[in-house]
Amino acid sequence: MAAINGTLGGLTLQPFDVPFTETPIEQAVDIVTLDGSLYTDFTAQRQSLELNWSHLTLDQYKALRAVYNDQFNNAVYPEFTCSYYDMDRVPCRMTINTRDVRVNGCEVYDISVTLIAQAALISDNSWLTIESGEPILVS
Repeated sequence: MAAINGTLGGLTLQPFDVPFTETPIEQAVDIVTLDGSLYTDFTAQRQSLELNWSHLTLDQYKALRAVYNDQFNNAVYPEFTCSYYDMDRVPCRMTINTRDVRVNGCEVYDISVTLIAQAALISDNSWLTIESGEPILVS
């Protein structure tokens, strides 16, 4: 299995397992009219990425967990960079799994991190570039 590198919140990540899961998140509302016709209000689309590691050292896991905790302590999303997927400093909401994380001596197994992009994708499926920590206002 191939592996790809990236950074998250200033931390150089250990190569993560590939393929990683990229899931579109639609902000759309389907409306069925009285005659049965379907109408959809398309608002935006985001991406969710799931990064997986089969194992990390305990220190590597603690560094990853520190990035997760920093988003709560500083109220700022960590930025994800992965040149292979043309992502450069994309602010993302980060979650980390709590199940299936086993510490065996100094190793942690089956780590999964989900990143949800703060900004919506623009029409050509490229990431909308914003300054980190700046709110996005939609009018």
